Amino acid sequence: MGKMKKYLIFGLGGITNSGKSTIAAMLCKNLPFVEVMCQDDYFLDPDDAQIERDEDGVRNWEKLSALNMNKMTSDVETWIAKHSSKVSDQISVLVIEGFLIFNHSKLSSLMDYKYFIQINQETCKERRIKRVYVPPDPPSYFENYVWPMYLDNLEANTDKDDIEFIDGMLDLNTLFSEILQRINSAIETTASCIGK
Repeated sequence: MGKMKKYLIFGLGGITNSGKSTIAAMLCKNLPFVEVMCQDDYFLDPDDAQIERDEDGVRNWEKLSALNMNKMTSDVETWIAKHSSKVSDQISVLVIEGFLIFNHSKLSSLMDYKYFIQINQETCKERRIKRVYVPPDPPSYFENYVWPMYLDNLEANTDKDDIEFIDGMLDLNTLFSEILQRINSAIETTASCIGK
C-alpha cells in the first residue's frame, strides 16, 4: 500500500467580497496548524502588458490573465513538497482562497476539497463599495466587469462535481461554522486513515 499523505488542501472560492478572506483568517485563529494562501497576492503589477484593457484603458482584473498563476501554482507545489516529507503525523492544512482558484485547472487539481461561497449581486455590490482598492475601481466597473465576469467564471464551474457550493448569505458565524465543520471532518477522516 502506498504512503498516506499527511496534508490536505482546501480551496475556498467565490466572488469578491463573499467572505473568503474573513473565513480564512478565522480558520487560522481556530486551527493553529492551518496556513493560508491568498490569490489576491498574485495580481500582476498594474502596468503589466498582460492585463487586458478596453478602449478606454480600463484594466480587467477579473480574468486569470491579470494574475501570476504560474507562480501561485508553483508556491502550492513547493508547500506540498515540504509537507510531504515531514515526519510528524499531524495533518498539515493549506487553505487556498481566491475568486478564480477553481478556474485554473492545474491549481484546482491540487486541491482535495473545494468550497464555493455564493452571494447575490446586491450584497456583493454593497460590500465592494465599502472597500478601498488600489488602483480604485473606475466608474461602473462592478456592472461592466465584476459581475459579468463572475457569472462567466461561475458557469465554468457549475458542472464540476468536486465543488461544493455554500450559501454565503448566512450570517458570518454560521458560515464559518459550516466550513469549519467540513474541514474538521476531512481532517479526522484523513487522520484515521493514517492511523490504520
